[in-house]
Amino acid sequence: MKGRKTFPGWLDFMQISTETGLTTRTDNGELRTINARAIKDAAAVYDESKPLVTRDDSGLFLIPVKPGRWVVGGANGTALTLGSYAFNVPVGAVTYLGKVIVGNEDGSSQVPEIRARAESPETSLIKRSALMFTTIVFSYPKLSDVPHDALLASASDRLIAAEIEKNVRFNNYLGGVINRAADLGPMPHADPVSRVKGDSDR
Repeated sequence: MKGRKTFPGWLDFMQISTETGLTTRTDNGELRTINARAIKDAAAVYDESKPLVTRDDSGLFLIPVKPGRWVVGGANGTALTLGSYAFNVPVGAVTYLGKVIVGNEDGSSQVPEIRARAESPETSLIKRSALMFTTIVFSYPKLSDVPHDALLASASDRLIAAEIEKNVRFNNYLGGVINRAADLGPMPHADPVSRVKGDSDR
C-alpha cells in the first residue's frame, strides 16, 4: 500500500456473496483489524497497522481472511460501491493482491489519476456529512513486486497472484458516501445489484 506516511484512515476489504454480489457481514458489521485473532469476512488496514516491511513509502501487509470472493470495499469511510476490484482467495494460498494507492479527492494528491478527480462543486453540498471523497488507484499483482525476504518460507512457497476482476459493484455496506476507484474511468451502464429476499424499501 503506497503513501503510508500520509495514509488518511483505513482501507477495508469485504467478502461478497458469489450468488448475490452483496457484502457479507456475519461479524455483526465490525471491521476486524489486521492484528485480530479471529478470521472474519471483513478486514482493514488502518493508520496504526504495522506492515511486514516498508520500501519506498510502500507497506506490505499480511492479513488472515476467510477463503472466498473478496472486494476492495473502500477507504476512509468512503465505499467504492460504484466500481472497485474483486478477487478470489483460495484455501491454503497466500494471495498477493497488488499495489493500492489511497488518496483524497481534494486536489492535494500527487497521484495523477486521483488529482484529476479533484473536488467537484457538488462535493460542497455534502461537506457536513463528508469532508472529502476518498478513492484508490490499483496496480495489478506481479509476484516480482513482492519482497520475498519479508515472508516466512512457508508463506513464500504458497504465494500466488490474485486474479483480478475490475469494475465490480456492490451494496453500500457503510450506508454513507459512495465513490468509484479513480483508475476505472467513467462509470458505464450496469444492471443494479441484486436485493436480498425480504429487504424492505427505504
